[in-house]
Amino acid sequence: MGFAAFLYGRKADREVIEIVDEEKLKEKVEEYLRSLQEKGFRITSQRRLIVETILQNWDKHPNVRELLDLIQEKDPSIGLATIYRTVELLVEMGFLHEVNLDEGFSRFEVSRKDIHFHLVCRGCGKVVHLEDEDQKSQVAEEWAQDMGFTLLPQSIELFGVCHECLEKGFDPSRVPQRECRCRRRRRMHRGLM
Repeated sequence: MGFAAFLYGRKADREVIEIVDEEKLKEKVEEYLRSLQEKGFRITSQRRLIVETILQNWDKHPNVRELLDLIQEKDPSIGLATIYRTVELLVEMGFLHEVNLDEGFSRFEVSRKDIHFHLVCRGCGKVVHLEDEDQKSQVAEEWAQDMGFTLLPQSIELFGVCHECLEKGFDPSRVPQRECRCRRRRRMHRGLM
């Protein structure tokens, strides 16, 4: 199974990691598992499978339910709670980054050490990584420095409508603004706070 390349790192110390074959994938899985073990976490066959599945699907920005479906194809005994706990652990350790595409749930991607941009179509939900990301990241960093800020590594989601949806007649002016889905604001809107 082949995998596309992904990049992470600041421009000055850019580290390129290509997952193009099973051997590279295994090396990356072992690196993640070694780090977990060094922090005192047990390496179970379930954790191994979860990490492998995440790395195999890094470019799809899977949510936990999608991970569950992919993982249960290989091992039906692994439950949703196990996947949630493992994903939460990987986020806490900095291996995964939570991506909010304004869908009411989180998606996840392999963490990067730079600013990373996504274009998200409001019509079909397609997610595209911006080209010339280094250049756009540099502009954002310069803008922040001009304002007295130092940017942290992060994912920035830009919402729009893709060319295919426009060709199919999707009207961008009819795209509703998404309501905040955080629990506190929902409770405020219901008058519970």
